[in-house]
Amino acid sequence: MRAVKMEILIIAPFFPYPLRAGGEVRLYHFIRLLSERHRVSLLSPIVEGDQKWIGALKGLGAQVEAVAVKMPEKAGSLTPQRLIRWGPRIGKMLRGMPFDVARFYLPRVADRLSSLLQRQSFDVIHQEYMFMGSYLDRLGRKIGRARTVLGEIDLSFVPLYREFQVRRGVFRAGAYLRYFSMRNYAIKVWNKFDLIVTASETDKGKILRYAPNRKVAVIPNGVDIDYFRPAEEAPAGPSGNELVFVGSLRYSPNVDAVRYFCREILPYVRMRRPEATLTVIGADAPEGLAQELPGFVRLTGYLEDIRPCVTQSAVFVVPLRVGGGTRLKILEAMAMGIPVVSTPVGYEGIDAIPGKDLVAARNPQEFAEGVVGLMEQGERRREIARNGLALVRKNYSWEAIGKKLNRVYEEEVAAVS
Repeated sequence: MRAVKMEILIIAPFFPYPLRAGGEVRLYHFIRLLSERHRVSLLSPIVEGDQKWIGALKGLGAQVEAVAVKMPEKAGSLTPQRLIRWGPRIGKMLRGMPFDVARFYLPRVADRLSSLLQRQSFDVIHQEYMFMGSYLDRLGRKIGRARTVLGEIDLSFVPLYREFQVRRGVFRAGAYLRYFSMRNYAIKVWNKFDLIVTASETDKGKILRYAPNRKVAVIPNGVDIDYFRPAEEAPAGPSGNELVFVGSLRYSPNVDAVRYFCREILPYVRMRRPEATLTVIGADAPEGLAQELPGFVRLTGYLEDIRPCVTQSAVFVVPLRVGGGTRLKILEAMAMGIPVVSTPVGYEGIDAIPGKDLVAARNPQEFAEGVVGLMEQGERRREIARNGLALVRKNYSWEAIGKKLNRVYEEEVAAVS
């Protein structure tokens, strides 16, 4: 029997279009898949000048409440105007909110939320990311009968702990304090929601470790297998020398991964394959990064279509040391028939078997050996690529995930009806 159409509100810290990063991809497809059966409203900030993208979400049938904001300010002198804008956030920090949460609190978004709830009722209120939990404090009785859902696809304190592990000197203590503060705040936020939705059994286990009484559902990340598919011509074979990394460079773990690969892994690769090159695809590279990297490393910036570049590469590399969640870009590479070499952190949350679906590496030497092995052993390379493709088609298509997503929301509402 078909479920009754629900009213669902999604509150997000970013506008999920264009699809430049994994969080945007996941949220866009959540809205698309939920809109096929229910009425979905999105409340989020949108950078001034990007309002042209609102139609992409309205085209899915979603109601859009987009609050225009200026581009994030770079670090520098604290002007009086900037201090005024930070006033509400500073107040929250003085009451115990971590800086990493307070900086995402936008009073105009909170005001729009209050106004929206006064004129419309919802069956589900979904907040994306733990650091958006601050908005829940203002809802109070306005929630009404709505079930509250928290999307936790990247446990914010996990990458902070991993950053602490790789830091040295005075920065190590600061990294630990950030991790400790965010972990405690996360536990506090988790206990305010009726349901937590995460992307992997790994992250579910971490949540239940700290909040054993919470209800947690796993909705994995997915990939558009019709859009990301193997090239008609076979990708670069054993003679291919091109390596590729894909990831938003506004996300610091990706920047760390690029630096780590270029400094500690790529030299080993080039000892065996002197013609090896690396292409880094990702928006918002920090100032000066290009100058740090050797000449055989190319930064493309944001590409609207990554497929031509990826499908001409011999190996897709994921040298992440810090970070959390699951890597949509790994699934996309697998869907395009490109073999992946990754650290355990990189493929965490993906049900891939090391040595079968991808090559896993725990240190620079292992990583370099894995890359070179795939570049030089054509049959091995094709086997890994075939297995990765089969895994994605079986378990990670968005359409299969959409059925589970709708079922989880409908069961949550039905349980209290």
